Amino acid sequence: MQIQDKYFRAYYDKEGNTGELYLYGYIGQKADPFYGEDPEEDITDKAVVKAIRELEKQTTRINIRINSPGGSVMHGDPIITAIRNSKAEIHTYVDGIAASMAFDIWAAAKNRHASINSKLMIHATGGFAFGTAKDMRAAADMLDKFDQSAISTFAAATGMSEDEIRGKFYDDYADHWMTAKDALEMGLIIEIEDYETALPVQNPEKYSYRQLLEHATKFYTDGQQAKTQDAEKAEREKIKKESWREDYLRRLTHLMNLIK
Repeated sequence: MQIQDKYFRAYYDKEGNTGELYLYGYIGQKADPFYGEDPEEDITDKAVVKAIRELEKQTTRINIRINSPGGSVMHGDPIITAIRNSKAEIHTYVDGIAASMAFDIWAAAKNRHASINSKLMIHATGGFAFGTAKDMRAAADMLDKFDQSAISTFAAATGMSEDEIRGKFYDDYADHWMTAKDALEMGLIIEIEDYETALPVQNPEKYSYRQLLEHATKFYTDGQQAKTQDAEKAEREKIKKESWREDYLRRLTHLMNLIK
């Protein structure tokens, strides 16, 4: 079964008893029915967890393929919980980029894979705050809690100590990019895989995290615009055909009247 023009899709192979789940986009991405978008393009916690649960009924193994700059912690954490508690054997793959929250999702699985051209990125949790100095301090305290949760998940998945993870990836509040080779040296994967993938962002380490999110949003929006243009073209063709048919019937009626 081929997947085309979709950012989130789940399907399974009856013969191989393997499910495939694609997270291509930002975590928390939600299709808008107002614009006629397919609700199956959601990459929300509800949509992904539901897909995992459905695949569990049909398969014993689920491959989760990731190409994402990250996104919402609120949507990512339930996905991590579903991965860790799944009845199926979960394998996560980095087909292109797994950054920020997408990295946490990738790392949550016991069986991790990375393509030879993949990029991974870890950094401290970010957010926005508005208000007084008290509000800002409360927001900073909240972000510290979020970081601790991510560190605990990372430690449980990899066997690294929390202090090692915090000192290496979180205390300096920087973006830490890794290649598949780096992941191999850290013991995050057991081998570098050479399967073919398409990487929409070249040299992502040169971008800020915000720029990557903007790119993902533009990539998604451009796809929707293309779909809209195709739909409008099809509608114009339909109207053109209907106009031709109406003109033909009008001429035919006129001819029949002349014969009478």
